Amino acid sequence: MVIKHIIVLLFLIFQYSSAKVTYNVVTLGAKADGRSDTKNAFLKAWNLACASTSPAIIAVPSGRYLIASAITFSGQTCKSKAITFNMYGTLVAPSSYNAIGNDEVWIKFYRVNHVTISGGTLDAQGGPLWACKSSGKTCPQGATTLGIYHSQNIVISKLRSLNSQMFHIAVYACTNTKLQGVSIVASGLSPNTDGIHLTSSTGITILNSKISTGDDCISIGPGNSNVWIEKVVCGPGHGISIGSLGWELQEAGVQNITVKTTTFIGTQNGLRIKTWARRSNGFVRNIVFKGATMMKVKYPIIIDGKYCPNNRNCPNDQVSGVKISNVAFENVHGTSATQVAVKFDCSKGSPCSGIRLKDVSLVYVGKPAISSCSYAAGTASGILLPSSCFIGSLGWELQEVGVQNITVKTTTFIGTQNGLRIKTWARRSNGFVRNIVFKDATMMKVKYPIIIDGKYCPNNRNCPNDQVSGVKISNVAFEDVHGTSATQVAVKFDCSKGSPCSGIRLKNVNLVYVGKPAISSCSYAAGTASGILLPSSCL
Repeated sequence: MVIKHIIVLLFLIFQYSSAKVTYNVVTLGAKADGRSDTKNAFLKAWNLACASTSPAIIAVPSGRYLIASAITFSGQTCKSKAITFNMYGTLVAPSSYNAIGNDEVWIKFYRVNHVTISGGTLDAQGGPLWACKSSGKTCPQGATTLGIYHSQNIVISKLRSLNSQMFHIAVYACTNTKLQGVSIVASGLSPNTDGIHLTSSTGITILNSKISTGDDCISIGPGNSNVWIEKVVCGPGHGISIGSLGWELQEAGVQNITVKTTTFIGTQNGLRIKTWARRSNGFVRNIVFKGATMMKVKYPIIIDGKYCPNNRNCPNDQVSGVKISNVAFENVHGTSATQVAVKFDCSKGSPCSGIRLKDVSLVYVGKPAISSCSYAAGTASGILLPSSCFIGSLGWELQEVGVQNITVKTTTFIGTQNGLRIKTWARRSNGFVRNIVFKDATMMKVKYPIIIDGKYCPNNRNCPNDQVSGVKISNVAFEDVHGTSATQVAVKFDCSKGSPCSGIRLKNVNLVYVGKPAISSCSYAAGTASGILLPSSCL
C-alpha cells in the first residue's frame, strides 16, 4: 500500500511539473491598440516564463502591439525547459525608422533553448527607410526584424514578417533550428531585405515557406553546414544564394547544403553561389540544388566569382580564393529572362570543380538559351537545354540530345589529366557536337591538353566491343592555347571511323613538352590550322 501511494504521489508530482503555464501579455499590461508601447509587458511575460520550472506559453491575443524600441529575450538564466509564443496578434515597430534604425536587431533572442514562435505577424514598417535610402540622403542602416543568436532547438512556425528595414529573419551561431510555413513580404525594390539570412549555424531546416522581398529570399553566409531547404517559393527577390563569401581572408566554409523543390517567380537569380574577388581560405562544397522551377528568372543557375553589387568599391585586380567544389544542379526547368541561362563565372585562382548538371531544361523566349563557363569543370547528363559547357561523355544512348553552341574562354588547367576535351562512347548514337569554341587556355603540365576521345571508356571496363562512336563532331575551334604538356602527345584527335570529325580548327596553339618536342596525333579528323602551331598540326 505504501509503495502504491508513493507511485501515485510521484505521478502527481510529474504531472504538476510537466504541466504548461500560460502568461498572457494583455493580462500583464499590454494594450493591443498599436499606439501604446508594450515592450515592458512582453519582457515581464518572458521573465515569468523563463523563471518557471514548467514548460511555459506566452500568449499574444489578436490586435496590434507596439514594440517601440529594440527588445532582447535572453535565455542564459532560464529554468523552463520550453517556452512557446502563441501569437495571434501583430507586433509593430514605430512609424519613425529612427526609433530602431540604428539597432542591429529589433526583436532578438539570445542564448535561448527550446523556444517556439508559432503564428503571428511582425511588421517593421520599413517603407520610409527604403525611401530615405533611395533618395540618397543620410539614413540609418536599419534593423533586422527578428534575430536568433547563439541558440539551439528553435522552431519558427507560420510566422509572417512584413516590410523589414534590413533582413527579415537572421539566424546566427545556432544549432537545430526549424523554420516552417513562414511568410515574408516586402517590396521587390526594398534594399538589403534578405528574407532569411544564415550565418555560422548547423542543423537548419527551412520548409514550406513563401518569400517575396527586395534581396535574397534566403542567403547562406560563412560557416553554415547541414542545411536543408525544401518547398520554398521565392519572388520577387534575388533568389536563394550561398554567399556572399570570401570577404575575409580567414573565413569559415559552407558545406552540406540541400535546396530542394523550389519555385522562383520573376527573380533576379534562381540558384546562386556568389563570392568576392578577394583572397580567402573559404570554401563551398557538397551542395545539392534539386527540383527547381524557374519563371522568367534573369539568371536561373549562376556561380558568380566576381560578386560586387552595383559595381561599387570592387576589389582591384584580384581573384576569389573561395574554393567551390562538388555542386550539383538537378532537375531544373522553366524560363530564363536572359539568354545566358547557365553561368559559371569561377575564379582563375581557385577554379570550380566537380560541378554536376543533370536534367536541366531552361528556355529563353525569342532565342535559344546558352551556357557560359569560365574556370569551371564538371560533368553533365540527361536532358540539357541549354547545352552544357561540360562536353561529354556522349553517345551512350542511341537516341540522345546533341551539344551545340558552347564557348569555353579564358581557362587555366594546372596538373590536370585533360585540358580541353570532347569524349564519346564507341556506341551507336544519333548524338552530335557542333559549334564549339575553346579559346584562350593556359596549360600547366597537363597530360592531354587538347583531346577528342572517340573511344571513351574509363578504366577500360565494360567497354563496347567492335563498335565505333556514332556521335557526329563538327565545327570545333581551339584558339590561343599555350603552355606545357605532361606527355609528348599534346594534341590528340582520336575520332570515329563511322562518324569522322570535321571542321576542326586550330589557331595559335603553342604547347611544349619538356625533354622532347611535342607531337600531334590524328585519326579520322579533318580541318584547318593557322597561326603559330607547336606541335605541328596533323590536320
